[in-house]
Amino acid sequence: MPRHRLTPVLLALVLALAPAAAALAQTAETGVLAGRVVDAQGTALPGVAVAASRPDGSNQRQGTTDADGRFRLGFLPPGDYRFTAALDGFAEVRLADLRVSAANTTEIEVRLAPSETVSEEITVTGATPLIDTGSTDSGSTLTAAELELLPTFRSATSLVAFTAGARPDQVWGGSTTQANAYQLDGVGVNNPGFGGDFLLPNVDWIEEIEVKGLGAGAEYGNFQGGLVNLVTKSGGNELTGAVRLNWEDESLNSSNVNALEAGEERDSRGELSADISGPILRDRLYYFLSAQQARTDTRIVDGINSTADAIAFLPVEEERTETKLYGKLSWDLTPGDRLGFVLISDDVETDNRDLDSFTAPEAATTQESPAFAYSAAWQKVIGGASFLELKLTGYDGENDRTPLNGDIPSVQILGGNRDIFRNSLYTREQDLESQALTASYDRLFSLGRTSHQIKVGGSHERGSWLEQRRRNGGFTWRPEEGDGPFDPNDPSTWGFISSDWGGRIRLDAESTNSALFVQDNVELTRRLKLNLGLRYGWWTGDLTPGLAGGASFEAVSTDGFDPRIGLVFDIDGKGTFFGKAHWGRYHQSLFALMFDRAIGGDVFQDVEYWDWVGPGLPDLDRVYTEVDRARFFEFFDSDPTGEEVGRVEGFEQPYVDQLVLSLEKAFGDTKVALTYVNRENGDIVALVDRNLRDNYTAFYNVEVVDFRSGNPLLDANGNPLVLPVLYLRNDDIKRRGSAPGLTPAQIAGLNYDPDYVLTSEPSAVREFDQLQLSVDHRGRRWRASASLVWTELTGNFFSVSGYDDPFGTGAGAFVALNEQTNFDGQLENYSEWELKLRFSGDLFWGLRGGLFANFTRGDFYAPTYTIDNRNHDFFAADGSYFNFRLINGVNGQRILLEERGSREYEDYSVVDVYLDRPFRIGPTELVVSLDVFNLFDEDAVVSVKQSVNDQVAGDPTTSFGAPRLRQAARTVRLGLTLRF
Repeated sequence: MPRHRLTPVLLALVLALAPAAAALAQTAETGVLAGRVVDAQGTALPGVAVAASRPDGSNQRQGTTDADGRFRLGFLPPGDYRFTAALDGFAEVRLADLRVSAANTTEIEVRLAPSETVSEEITVTGATPLIDTGSTDSGSTLTAAELELLPTFRSATSLVAFTAGARPDQVWGGSTTQANAYQLDGVGVNNPGFGGDFLLPNVDWIEEIEVKGLGAGAEYGNFQGGLVNLVTKSGGNELTGAVRLNWEDESLNSSNVNALEAGEERDSRGELSADISGPILRDRLYYFLSAQQARTDTRIVDGINSTADAIAFLPVEEERTETKLYGKLSWDLTPGDRLGFVLISDDVETDNRDLDSFTAPEAATTQESPAFAYSAAWQKVIGGASFLELKLTGYDGENDRTPLNGDIPSVQILGGNRDIFRNSLYTREQDLESQALTASYDRLFSLGRTSHQIKVGGSHERGSWLEQRRRNGGFTWRPEEGDGPFDPNDPSTWGFISSDWGGRIRLDAESTNSALFVQDNVELTRRLKLNLGLRYGWWTGDLTPGLAGGASFEAVSTDGFDPRIGLVFDIDGKGTFFGKAHWGRYHQSLFALMFDRAIGGDVFQDVEYWDWVGPGLPDLDRVYTEVDRARFFEFFDSDPTGEEVGRVEGFEQPYVDQLVLSLEKAFGDTKVALTYVNRENGDIVALVDRNLRDNYTAFYNVEVVDFRSGNPLLDANGNPLVLPVLYLRNDDIKRRGSAPGLTPAQIAGLNYDPDYVLTSEPSAVREFDQLQLSVDHRGRRWRASASLVWTELTGNFFSVSGYDDPFGTGAGAFVALNEQTNFDGQLENYSEWELKLRFSGDLFWGLRGGLFANFTRGDFYAPTYTIDNRNHDFFAADGSYFNFRLINGVNGQRILLEERGSREYEDYSVVDVYLDRPFRIGPTELVVSLDVFNLFDEDAVVSVKQSVNDQVAGDPTTSFGAPRLRQAARTVRLGLTLRF
C-alpha cells in the first residue's frame, strides 16, 4: 500500500491494537498520578477507593486499586493535587500538594493503617518524587508558580534558556529552531516551510513548559533537537482572574551602543494583559480566557551618519504590536469522558520592519502576521485501566512584508556595508496552514511477574506552505559610492553603476508527517525497569511548480523506524539512587526547505547582474523594463540559483542517534544528576553534484585584489588575502579557452557534467557530546537549581538539512566545491562551557523573588570570504590574471579562511533578578514587581562581521570582527498585577 494511502486506516489500526495495549494515560497536556497502596507491613491492598482533585475540588478523578494494590488516575491537567485513599477497616489517608506534570507520571506509595489503631482520617503533606523512576525521559519542567517568580522576557520560547545545556535556538546540539518540535496544548505549531516555531504564545497562558528529548519514548518524534511543550492553564471551580501591566522605558535602562558600531536597543515596551477562569458548571465545565496586547519600540544606530564623537539613531523606530487572544473549555462530560476545546488568535504587526544600521528608513517594510489555531480533544477512561485520546488540531497563518515605497527599485551600494536606500529589496509573502489528527490508547496489565504500561498511537499531520518573493521595481540599482558625498536619490553622486535583476521565489509545497508508535514501560522487578519503544514514520513532500505553474507532484516520499530502548535501575534499593541508560533514534520532521530543490519545482529564479551602459545617467523615476534593459544595460554575470536542482534519489529522512547515560541521587528535597549525552546525525539531506570533483579545477595561492583601487583585499589578520586554493568550474575555463597555468591541451581535456541529485549525503556530519552536572532543590518556600555543562559540537554541516545556512538559498557545499574548504571543525551556535544558576521563592519582609544567572565560554566562529567577481580581481601565484569570466560559475560561493570554529567570542555572563511584593486589598491582591535584566550591565559582543569582504579603510564598521550585536544592556521592567 502506498504510504500516503495509509492515513485513512491510521485510527482503525490504533483502535485495533488497543485491546492488547496498556496505559500511560498521559498526553502532551495532561499527566498521571499513579502508585501502589499497601498496609503497614507492605502487603498490597486491592479494592482501595482512590481519588484526586485540584484543591478547589475541580478536575476530579476516581479509581480503585487492582489485585497488586496499583492504581492510575489519568488525564490530569498539570498542577497541584490532593489525593485520598479509603478502605473499610483502615484510616482514610489524605495527601496534599502532589504535583502532576504534563506528559509525566507522578508515582507515590501510600500506606494504610488499621482504623482501630489510629484516627479515622490521616492528613499529611505529600512529597512529589524528585526522580522519575519509571522512564529514562530527562529534560526540564517549569511551572507557572516558578515562572511567576523568575525574570522572564515575556517570550515563551525564550524560556528554553532555563534548561541545562540548551539555548532558545539550539537544544542539545540541534541546529537552530528548525531541529525542534513545538507544541501548544498538543497543537503542533511548527512552521511547514522553514521548520521551527510559528505561534508566539503569551507567557501568562502557561501552566508548564517542558523541554524534552533526552531519553524520550516512542510517543515523541519529528525532532533532532528538543521537544518544547507549552501547556496552558485550565479553569476550575473557583473564579479567578488577573490584570497585568508591564512597562519598560529607555530612561530607566542602560545603553551599550558604541560609536562606529552597528547596534540596536529597546526604547520602550508596554504590555497589558488580562485573564479570567472559573466554572460554567461546577465540577463539570470550566473555562480559561486570556487577552494580551504588547507594543515594543526599538531604536537603531544609524551607521551611515554616526561619527566617532556622536552616536546617531535612525529617525524612525521599529514598532511591533502583538495582540493575542486565547480561550479554553474543559468539560467533564461524564466521570470517564472529558472534552477540551482551544481557540487561539495571534496577530503581529510591525512598522519599519527589517531596519538595521545600514538600512535607511524608507527601505524598511511593514509586517502583517495574523494566525489562528484550534484544537478539539476527547479523553476517555475505560474501566479505570484503559485510556483513549483523540485530538484534532490545526492552524492557519500569514507572514507578509510589504515595502513602504511601493513598487519602485531599491538602491543598494555595491561595497562597504552594502547600505540600502529608497525601498526594500523584495516584497515577501508567506501563507501556511496545518491540520493534524492524533490518537492514542493506553492500558496497564501484568504478565507473569512483570507489569507493563503500554501506549500505542499514531498521528497524521499535513502542512502547506506558500512563499513568494519578488524584487521591488523589477530590479535593484547597485552603484558604487562616488568620490564625494553619496546621495541615493542623485545618480550624479554615484560611481560605477550596476544592477540586480530576478531572484524571484515561489515555493508552493505540502508536507506530510505521519507516524505509528508503541511504547512499553516494563517493571521487571521492584528495582529494574525496561523501556521499549518503536516508532514508524512516513513522510511525503509535494510541490506545485512555482514560477511557471503546473500540476502538483510528489517530490519526496520516505519512511523510517525509530527504535528506542531504555533501562532504569534502583541502585540502592531505597528509591533514592538510580542509574539510567537510553539509546534511541529520532527522525526529523519534514518541511518545505528539505525538498524545494527537487527538479520540477521551479522555485528559484537566477539573479542576473547588468551594468549600466546607457547614455548619461539613469532616470530614477523611469520604469526600466526588460526591453529597456537590452538597450541601456550590459549583461555581466548571473547566480545560478534556479539551475541548481536535481532529481530525488536515495532520499532518506534525516535522523539523530542518541545515547543518554545518567546517575540521579535524591537527598531529601534535593536531587543531584550527572548526565552524558551523545548525538550523531545521519542521512543529512543535501543537493549533491555527484561529479563535483571532476567538474572543478584547483588553482593554488590565488591573491584577491580590489577591482578599482588595485589594493590587496585584507584577510582576518590584516594581511593581503591569498586563497590557499580556488576551485573554478571547468565550463567557465573551456568557454574562456585559457586559464593561468593550463595548456590548451589540458583545457581541452576538462569535463563539465554536473549530476545534481537531492539525496542523503553520507559525508555531511554533525556530532554532539555533552556532560551535565546538575543540582535541583524543591523546598516548600523556595526552589533552586544549578548546572555545569561541557559541550562539543563538531562537523561540517550547520543546518538540519538542505542548506548549510538554515534560511538561505545557496545550494551548499556539496554543489559549491569552494565551500568545502576548512568546513570541518567546531560548529556554530553553542558554548563549550556553560554555568546556569536559578532561584525562586519567598524572601523577607513579604518580598518574593527570583534570580537567573548564565555564564558561557567558547562560542566559535571563523573568518569567511565570499567570492565576488564584481568587486575583486584574482591573480595566480605567478602574477597571471584570472579573467572575471573564469569566476562566473563560482561567484557567491563562501570560503572558510581558517578551520571552522578557529576563533571564539568573548565570554558571556548575565544576571537577571525579579522582586515583587503582594498587598492584600479586601478580596483582591495587588502585586508590585520589578525585573532587572543584565544586572551588572555586561556588554559582551555576541555577533561580529565574520566576512573579510567589503572592508573599507577608515570605516571600522566594515572591518572583519566589527561588532554586529552586543548583549542587551541593563534593562528595568516595572509591573503591576491585580488578582482576584
